[in-house]
Amino acid sequence: MTDAHIPLRQLKRTVLPLIAITALAGALTGCDANDLASPLSTATKSATSETPKPPTDSDTDETPKTDNGEAETDEADADDAEEEAPEPEVNAYDEHFGTFKTIKKSGRGDTVVKLPKDVSSAIVTADHTGSSNFVIQALDSDNEMTELLVNEIGGYSGTVATGIMGEDSTRLKVTADGKWTLKIKPISAAPLAKAELSGKSDAVFRYEGDATIATFTHKGGGNFVVMQSDGTWPDLLINEIGTYNGTVPLSSGPSLLLITADGKWTMTEE
Repeated sequence: MTDAHIPLRQLKRTVLPLIAITALAGALTGCDANDLASPLSTATKSATSETPKPPTDSDTDETPKTDNGEAETDEADADDAEEEAPEPEVNAYDEHFGTFKTIKKSGRGDTVVKLPKDVSSAIVTADHTGSSNFVIQALDSDNEMTELLVNEIGGYSGTVATGIMGEDSTRLKVTADGKWTLKIKPISAAPLAKAELSGKSDAVFRYEGDATIATFTHKGGGNFVVMQSDGTWPDLLINEIGTYNGTVPLSSGPSLLLITADGKWTMTEE
């Protein structure tokens, strides 16, 4: 996994191979402007309007063969095709936080969920149907708490993130009096933030837009916190109790929006 102190935006700067860009530029400069603007149906009609010509000797020549009768192959063309194949784009979130298969756990009452060795950062979607305290804590190898992820009374349904700043968590401690479920997914599985968002509980989004300003509202009686993190220490954008209506700046992505709320909330980019 990449050093946790390297911002995500540095990992996003992945470019296509130079040969792929050169091929694209050559294709565009070799086209007439009218060709680029013409619909496919026009090109089809032009191709079929010509009168077919009788085949010439050169058209009917057989494929060159070697001395043993086998057809020759152009190995150079095959090599060129392999070189021109674009490299897969690097996922900045997987590169920075790591990836793994979704982990599902469920139960009733208190328990400790052990995380696999390849899981250091994740988003955790939790549901609880009890009436008393519901708490999720991230623990290190010495069973010391590294993060308090959820601390609610009664029913709960929301998504939180763990290990964003490189905390060494190996377990999740669940305190509950009712039935609960956990879905633990890689950070890259967080939904992509749109220009308008809304929810009614904790949430995590991937933000990949430009620097902008956004208006947030909250209608609840508890904490309303909004943070933005590029993989390093997060920026605290909002930290209020109760209702909220205000505008804050967002930095350019890739980054994560971490929202803590106990009531309905909205976000609108301007």
